[in-house]
Amino acid sequence: MPDLRVHDGTLISVQLGVLCSVEFRRLDGTNTRLVMTECSEFGVVGLRKFAIVSTVQAFAMNEHDEEVAVDHWRTLVGGDFDPSAADIASLSRTARVLVSIDCSFGGALAVMCDSVQVEERS
Repeated sequence: MPDLRVHDGTLISVQLGVLCSVEFRRLDGTNTRLVMTECSEFGVVGLRKFAIVSTVQAFAMNEHDEEVAVDHWRTLVGGDFDPSAADIASLSRTARVLVSIDCSFGGALAVMCDSVQVEERS
């Protein structure tokens, strides 16, 4: 995934379902939208309107999924528990990409999907 330059940007739209999209307004005024297709799982923890974005990361699922920080998996399961290695293995088989969005102020979002596209407009 390209560098989205969304750090300190504002989360302005979230749509969750089989097709998920998340839109940010960057500091330079440009809107960046992530479109995630064939979403099999998503988790939201404490997400608030106009949250300030800290990081957006995408992890390709492969045989080393245990190397993805447990915080990303915890967000995916709604923050309810620390997933075990078996839980992580099961979740990682549901899609090809784990997208994790962490906010400095306003929560976190994680999505398991098959593909991620980036759209930008000023």
